[in-house]
Amino acid sequence: YLNKFNEADVIINLAASTNPKTKHDFFINQDFPEIIEKYMKNRKKKFLIIHVSSMNVLNKYLLDPYTVSKRIAEKKLLKSKCIILRLPLTINKTKKYYIKDGQLKLFFDYLDFKFLPIYPMIYSGTKYNPILLNDLLNFISKLITQKKIIKKIYNLSGDKYLTIWDLF
Repeated sequence: YLNKFNEADVIINLAASTNPKTKHDFFINQDFPEIIEKYMKNRKKKFLIIHVSSMNVLNKYLLDPYTVSKRIAEKKLLKSKCIILRLPLTINKTKKYYIKDGQLKLFFDYLDFKFLPIYPMIYSGTKYNPILLNDLLNFISKLITQKKIIKKIYNLSGDKYLTIWDLF
């Protein structure tokens, strides 16, 4: 796939395995971002790479395979010119309702699962600071059009905290 990047001025790496188990999954999460960066650097062409990571990497107690692999990828990219975006839960919303897609699909699928007349809920006090998809797209657009890189790592979040109850 690297030859497809030859004409690119901007590459946004969204490739990830959210539940890595195989060597290919770990390759995508922790090695592929560095390979993209090195390939483009060797082309001696002006370019911008934006690597999408996770806010989970900031919690040192999270040791699940996904979070660990994202930490490894970030460490490999620290000396590069790559911009790292750490994202929280990302959601899409109409004026009134959250849309059943992306990371919220898991929640909606749970509600669609008709196995009991009630829905056992996980601890309702868990708070999320989700970012709306349109806000994320606007931020990325500004990153691409700015004249110079201001920061290397951006920890993004939404402007409102939501609990599991709010999302349901």
